[in-house]
Amino acid sequence: MKGRHFLATLVFTGWIMGCGTGKTPTVDRATFDRHMQGRDFRIQIRTVEPLATQAMNQVGMSGLLLPGNTINRIDVGGQGYFLAVKGDSVQMNAPYYGERQMGGSYNPTETGMRFHEVAQDMDISQSRDGNWYEMRFSVRAEDGEALDVVARIFPNLRSTLGINSAERNFIRYEGDMERPEPAAKP
Repeated sequence: MKGRHFLATLVFTGWIMGCGTGKTPTVDRATFDRHMQGRDFRIQIRTVEPLATQAMNQVGMSGLLLPGNTINRIDVGGQGYFLAVKGDSVQMNAPYYGERQMGGSYNPTETGMRFHEVAQDMDISQSRDGNWYEMRFSVRAEDGEALDVVARIFPNLRSTLGINSAERNFIRYEGDMERPEPAAKP
């Protein structure tokens, strides 16, 4: 009987300890708002979430993906992929996994999402409840492809980016905004 009581106590204790919150990067809200409204931030991309089509599923079944990755979620953390915003200028370097319907470069090293341009029709707005910011803009990639980008950035510095193109399937990225520096005190 004591063994069952001990086991139940152990399971209950493990369950309670597992309910704690994880370490989520935070920044004070005023600093976060200032960087978002000032259009001055950088997002480090952690994962790529391509659209799963029949062809992509065949790639996934072939064993080409690294362990821990699926065709729906590919880990690219620590490889230096990013989206940077400075005023109206945007720069992105990220991989692309998916199908391309037309166009493109014959150079196999230029297949990712790359641009360094002035964004067209950039809009950054806060959600009605104030829990996140949404950024929308259009841009031309280095190969001339027109891209529409939508990003949501949260106060815990997490972000999601979705990119639509007329030449490629939709792709989604997840990442973390680099910790903004607080304003210097005079």
